[in-house]
Amino acid sequence: MILNNSSAVAMSDWLEEAWPPCSRLWMMGQAGGGAIADVIFGKVNPSGKLAETFPIKVADTPAHINFPGG
Repeated sequence: MILNNSSAVAMSDWLEEAWPPCSRLWMMGQAGGGAIADVIFGKVNPSGKLAETFPIKVADTPAHINFPGG
């Protein structure tokens, strides 16, 4: 499964039912399709680093005190 999106996505409800490998590719641009193919077919090892941290739940963030607001 390949997710191509630009924000956090709640995956806990369906991830276990999806095909085991799941890649998050963010916004890939024009060359994205070729880059995905290179990774899937083993031509390159992306060995990328996550540039952002995603909380498991809202309580894991400092914003939880004021969420959802009033």
